Amino acid sequence: MTQTSATVSALLVLFALFDWQHSSFAQTKTTDFDIALKACADNKKITIAPYLLEKMSALYADEATKNTLNGLGSFLSQLPESDRGAGYGIYQQCVVDILPVLKNTGQSQGGNSLESKQPVATVTYKVCSGEYERACQQHDVYLYCYVDVRAWAAARCATSTVSRYNTYGGNKCGYSMDLVTCTGPK
Repeated sequence: MTQTSATVSALLVLFALFDWQHSSFAQTKTTDFDIALKACADNKKITIAPYLLEKMSALYADEATKNTLNGLGSFLSQLPESDRGAGYGIYQQCVVDILPVLKNTGQSQGGNSLESKQPVATVTYKVCSGEYERACQQHDVYLYCYVDVRAWAAARCATSTVSRYNTYGGNKCGYSMDLVTCTGPK
């Protein structure tokens, strides 16, 4: 389990207990997503403009738009064009770690599920695909040209999220860098 995932999990548990004991705060309740996003940003020293944080929280809180957070493209399309650069960074550094933790701890947007299961381990891999491993940027896993990263993740994880964060040319097939958030590694 990464340090970020452990921090997010610990904060979610603490918030669920606080929320359960102090339910009179329901009018101004902050969601688990808000807390986890702020904790991740603080931990990684990322500055998030308050209006952007509100927009991301609103996307998560609204059942009609919540699924847009599951894909980078759909998420970025919900942001004003001028904020997409900042949104991309926040998504890659925080959101991809937060969503699997929230899904696997049984937390709803209110955060008062006390039936929470044991946290499921989450591991994040930087996967490089290309002809030569030595030409890969910093990575944890190397795959040869045209290997399906999603299939690789499905064989090793109970659930996974794959986000492409870089591509560059070179050799037989070029190189791609994917961030794989693996929940419940096998």
